[in-house]
Amino acid sequence: MDWHHSPATLARLVGRATRNPLNFGWNKTMTRFRFAFRVALFLLMVASVTEALWAQKGGKGKGNGEGDAAPAYQFIDLLGIDNSLLGYQSIGRFVTNRMQGELLVHGESYIRESGQPFYKIPITWTVAADGSFQPPDELGLPWFARELEATGFNELGVSIGITRQGYEPETMFSYAHVPGTGYVTMPDAYLLIGGINNLGQVVGQRSDTYTPALWQVQLDGTVSEPIDLGSFVAFDINDHGVMAGFFHDESTGHGSLAVAWFDSEQLQVNCLTGSIRAASYSGDGPRLNNCDFDDPRLAVVSTSWLNEQGEYSQPDSIRGMIWRPNASTNSFSVLDTLGGNSSYATDVNLAGEVVGFSGTKRDGHHAFLAQNSVLIDLNDAVSVGTNTLQQALSINDDGDITGFMRIPRPISEQRGFLLRKNP
Repeated sequence: MDWHHSPATLARLVGRATRNPLNFGWNKTMTRFRFAFRVALFLLMVASVTEALWAQKGGKGKGNGEGDAAPAYQFIDLLGIDNSLLGYQSIGRFVTNRMQGELLVHGESYIRESGQPFYKIPITWTVAADGSFQPPDELGLPWFARELEATGFNELGVSIGITRQGYEPETMFSYAHVPGTGYVTMPDAYLLIGGINNLGQVVGQRSDTYTPALWQVQLDGTVSEPIDLGSFVAFDINDHGVMAGFFHDESTGHGSLAVAWFDSEQLQVNCLTGSIRAASYSGDGPRLNNCDFDDPRLAVVSTSWLNEQGEYSQPDSIRGMIWRPNASTNSFSVLDTLGGNSSYATDVNLAGEVVGFSGTKRDGHHAFLAQNSVLIDLNDAVSVGTNTLQQALSINDDGDITGFMRIPRPISEQRGFLLRKNP
C-alpha cells in the first residue's frame, strides 16, 4: 500500500476493503480496524488544529500581546537554597528600587534536615540589570531563633522581622540584621515589629506594655531606645518619617486607619473617617508609599476584615483598601476581586500602583496589580508557563513586583518570583 496517501484517501480505501464480499471472515476484523483508524484520524486532526492555533499565537503565553509586541515584564524565577529534600523553594517579600539598574529582593528559603520539619531562613537576591542573579546570600539564623520572618527591608540591606519559640510574650523576639554586623535584638521589642525605612527608622510595639514605639537602627548595629507613639500603632514608615497604622481613640474605644508624623517633636495623626472598614485590618497591617504627609500622591493600602455593615465572615468582608489622605476626589477605594470572595492589598508605590492577591472562582489565590483601583491578574500580564503567580507582596517605584508562585507537579514547589518591568 502506498502510505503517502492523504488521511481522506486512506479512509476511503479502508471503507472499500470492509465492504468487499470477497473478504468473508475478515469483515469483523476490518470493522474493528476501521473504528481504530477513525479514532486515530480524529486525534491527528485535533493535534493539527492545536498546532495551528499555537502557530497563530506565535508560541506565546497569555499577556504578551498580539503579534511581536514586547511583554510588559521580564519573568524571573527566584530560586531559593538548593535543598534536595525540598528543592529550591522560596518567597520574595520585598523588592528595593533599582540602584544603577541593580535591585535587591529579600525573602526566605526553606530548609529541611532528614527526619526534621522544614524551617525558613532569610535570604537576599541581588538581581542585575539584565535580570540575572547569583545564588542568594544566606543570612543564617541567630542564636535566639530557629525560624525568622521578615517584616521590613531597606535599600542598605538592613532587614527586620520577628521570631518566636512559642506564643507567650517572653518567647517572642524582634530582630534586625545589619550587613557586616549580623543580628541584633531590638530593645524591648520582642512582640511586634513593623516596617523600616532607608534611614534605619523602625516601627512596632514594645512587648512589656504593648505600647507603639519607634526605634533607630544604625549601620554599626546599635539600636536606640524606643520612642513612645502613644495610641498610634504603626506598621510602616517611609523616608519622610510618615507612618501608616491604626489610631486607637481611648475616648470612644474605636480605632481607625491613620497616618502619623512628627512636627516639632509633636506627633500628628490623620485618621480615615466615614468607613466602618477602616476599623479593621489584616495581621500584616497597612503599608504606604514614599511621599510626605502633605503630598497629594500619598497612598496607604490595607485589608479590611469586615464590610460596611460591620459584618465579619461575609462574602464582601475581606477586601483590599486604598486611602489617599490628601486627594481631593476618590480618596478611599475598596478593591474588587478576581472572581472570588476576597482581595488583599499588600503594597503601593509612588505611582499609586497597588499589588496584592485575590481569590478566584476555581484556582485559589492569584496575584494582581491594581491601577486606578482596577485589578489586573498578573497571570494574564506575563507568560509563566504552567506556574501560577499566587501572591504579589511588594512593588517598587520602578514597577518591579515580587511575591511567590505555585509550581505544579511533578516539581510541586512554592518559589519566589520577580516581575521586572520592561522599558
